[in-house]
Order: sequence, then structure tokens, then C-alpha cells
Amino acid sequence: MRIRYSDMRSFARIAALTAFAALLPPVFSATIVSESRITVAGGAFAGETFTLPRVNGDWFVTSGDAHAGLTLRPAATATHQGTFNIVWDGKGTTQTINASNNDQVNNNQQFAFYLHFLAPYNQTVQPRGADAIEIKIIRMDDLNLEANIAGTATGAGPGPVRITGVIKIHRDTSDQKVSGTYGNCDPGIHDKLVGAEWRSPSDCEVKFDRYIRDALPRSFARVETALTQGDWEETRKSKFNPITSIARHSENNPYNLQSSRDGPIRFQFQLRPGSEPEKRNQAALGAVTQKMADAMKSAAAAEAFTAELTKATHAAEGSGKIAIAVGINSGSFEIVNFEGTYAASQISGGGYSLTVPYVQSRGGGDIGGSHETTYVFLGVWAPATSTKSGSSDTNIVVKASLNLNAPTLSVQNIWVEIQANAELAQKVIGLVDWNALKQLLAAK
Repeated sequence: MRIRYSDMRSFARIAALTAFAALLPPVFSATIVSESRITVAGGAFAGETFTLPRVNGDWFVTSGDAHAGLTLRPAATATHQGTFNIVWDGKGTTQTINASNNDQVNNNQQFAFYLHFLAPYNQTVQPRGADAIEIKIIRMDDLNLEANIAGTATGAGPGPVRITGVIKIHRDTSDQKVSGTYGNCDPGIHDKLVGAEWRSPSDCEVKFDRYIRDALPRSFARVETALTQGDWEETRKSKFNPITSIARHSENNPYNLQSSRDGPIRFQFQLRPGSEPEKRNQAALGAVTQKMADAMKSAAAAEAFTAELTKATHAAEGSGKIAIAVGINSGSFEIVNFEGTYAASQISGGGYSLTVPYVQSRGGGDIGGSHETTYVFLGVWAPATSTKSGSSDTNIVVKASLNLNAPTLSVQNIWVEIQANAELAQKVIGLVDWNALKQLLAAK
């Protein structure tokens, strides 16, 4: 069992658009018509033209950007089979892919060129050494893409492979998706990550994410100042660049920081080594560990010692570390508490807090890895409910009420998680600028 934030999606990290062919789905689009072809000569190829009627991928062009990411194949009945993968970025009508930029992602600019041939060739042809592929774009709009290709690449055979070809594809509709809006921005989703688990964010999503990630930490400025001017040092603070990827289909739900790879806002603090509170923590732990020799004399003594050490370690961590996470628009929280009871209390001006003594770690595990944790819920949340699981475990559920008709790029609720003992958590709560957080809720 483990802590589960029910609206968080678990996505495996993918390489940043390298090995583009592996990222594209194998199902080719019936809605895109292709009259494309490519001719290869040299190396192991005597000179063969491949017609490429099957295509998958996407392309777009806006006033300031353009992108194409395509996989093309011969007809299923063709004698010789292979896959042609090509990616380019930018508004220029001439694009060049060479050995230095093939499979590279620089400033969100992506380029790739691969020809994967099956029998009888059984090789991959791509730019190597002095090779270069030049793409001259003749027409590129929402429905049409036409370009000429010429250059050299290298496969398994001797010498370069001369490549010429034409990309000519058409679709009747672009089926472009849009996100919510946030001020003056483009809500269109212009996806550069076709085939990946993540998609490109819209301009509006980038702006809203930046706004939230700038605004939330400001509400914790007094926390940072008070702690670091005392006995604490800050060991982690989230730093953010504009998001470049986001969970697919997230445009259909209220925006959630967990939809991007950066996740919630996080701060971490620990007692400064050598400070008086840190010395007291170490002394308390030392007093327990000194009992280890006696604990080894019997099974009962060992069991009692293990329980005492678990509680001492739990107490030392609760008074020696503070970990804060902040997010928005969560649908619910599910919390596993190993021992003891939780306590709820109201927050001045709205919202409530929930203090739980032995919360299971995010990665799972038993009571030995648990944390005393206080949660604060702002917005429309139902009271916590709980059910027993096993002899002492308690499953706690806190559900939010999200208005699915509200703008997706707005703040409907805010949650704060504070891993620390109850005394320290209350100190943090007293320093947070709750009015600033509530203003985010009020802004629609």
C-alpha cells in the first residue's frame, strides 16, 4: 500500500525525441493521403525508387513556427519494405539535416532523418560524416505538405547513398486540439512529440504554468526567510524553465501541475549541522542506539528495541527535516496512516488542515519509512473520511469538488503537504501568506 494522489498520472520518461522512429505508433493514418516517393542509389543500392503511400505523424505551421514529424512506408504489398522517418523544425523554406543535428534537440528544435530498410538490404541509412540532406519546402499549410529532398546519407555498404525524393501529403481536416485560454495567447496545441507519451503544450498552457509556478513560491517566502535565518538550511527548492511537454489529454481537465514533468512546487529544509536542535536530535537517537547490545540478548528484547528505534528515528526526522509540496486542482488525496489517529482543524479564512502521524512514503514501504505529515486544503474539499485496513492501518480519503465547466486554466483548489512534526508544521502554516494563495483561487 502507498500514498496515491488519484489524479496524478504515472508516465515513464522517454528519451528527448531520440530514436524518433521508435516513438511513432505503428498504425498509419487513413486520413492522410500520400503521393510521396524516395529514390536511393549508391552503397548497397543499385538505384531503387520507393513509393510511400502509408504515412503517420503530424505537421503544423503558425505565424512564428513550423514543424513536421513523419513516418512513411511503402504499400503493404510492396516487394521491398522499409520505413522513412523525417523530422524538422522552423519556418525556413530550406531545412538541412546532417550528422551533427540528426536526433538532436536544441532549444526545442528537433531534426531527424532515417531510412530503415528490411530484406534484402537490412540496414539503416542516415547522415554520417560529411553527409547532409536538404529539404526544400514548396507548400506547407494545415492541410498540405509538399517538399523536395536531396542529399547523401550512409548505410552499411561502401560509399555514400544518394537520396532524392518528394514528400507530398494531404489531409481534409487538421483536427487541431486546443487548450483553455489564459489572457492573450494561442490555445492551439501544435504537437512536436507525435507518438510520445507526452505532447507539446499550447502557448496558453506554458503561460499559465509559468504564472502558477511564479505565484505559489512567493506565498512561502516568509517560510524560507524565517527558517534559513534560524537553525535551518534549505536543501531543495524547485526551479523551473518554461514547460516543453505535458500529459496527453490534459487539456480536457482542470490544469494540474502534475501534468508536466516538473510536478508540484517543492521546498526542503534540514537542521543545520552543529546547531543546538540538531545536536539534541543526535543525542536522542544515540541514547536509543546504545541499547542495541542489550537488545540482542533475546527475541523479545530485539522486537522492543526495533519498535523504540523506529519511533526515535521517526521523531528525529519529524523534528530535523521539513519537506513542503504545493499543487493545484487535485481531484482527491488517498493517504495511508500506519498508526495513531489523524486530526483536522480549520484554517483561518477558509480551508482546513489534516495532521496524520505515520503517513506511508510515496514509494511505499512500512512504518519505518513513514512521515508525520500535515496537509492543508484550500477550495472546495469534502471532510476527510477513513476506513480501517489491517490491524492498525487507516486509509484516509479527501475528495475535492472540481467544476468541470470552469475554465481549465484557472485555480479551483490548492493543496499543501508539509512533512514535519505537528509543531513545525504549525510554524510553517503560521508563516505562509494564505491571502496570496486565496487570491489565486479568486482569480478566474
